[in-house]
Amino acid sequence: MSDGHQTPDSPGPDPAPPDSAMPSTDGETTKKTGALKTAFDDGALKVMEDEFQTVLNELVGGDRSLDKFRTEYEKLHKALLKSHDSEKRLMQKCRELNAELVTNSAKVQSAMKLSDEDKNAIASLRKEVEKAWKMVDAAHEKEQRAKETIQSLRIEINNLSKLVEQGAGMNEHIMI
Repeated sequence: MSDGHQTPDSPGPDPAPPDSAMPSTDGETTKKTGALKTAFDDGALKVMEDEFQTVLNELVGGDRSLDKFRTEYEKLHKALLKSHDSEKRLMQKCRELNAELVTNSAKVQSAMKLSDEDKNAIASLRKEVEKAWKMVDAAHEKEQRAKETIQSLRIEINNLSKLVEQGAGMNEHIMI
């Protein structure tokens, strides 16, 4: 056979599938682009599907002794398709989770920025409160000094009033 697949009549292993059907091992490209790749792209899967149909047609029209091989080949093909579909769903889920991760990361950054701004605002308000308390303390001290001054002036007024009364009493006494 010339299709590149091994049959019971042809010895030797299958040649390697085309490069497009090989899983991507270029981690650097994936890291740089950030894209997630499946093991087989849809084009490579189409090529494999065509090859499967070719081999299956050869097995169906051929010898009945190959029925077990054909059945196993079909099972493997179904498993490959199921695996490919699962891989595509998984990759989609990875893309969704990655997008969610980016969104959540942005939210965390925003929350951290707001937290820092809040901390700065709190520190500023604390300074203002401390300044206000110092002003209150200074006002209390000033008020206390004013009360003491008023008290001392009242005492002095009383003393002077007594002196004036005594002086007025002496003047009256002298005039008489």
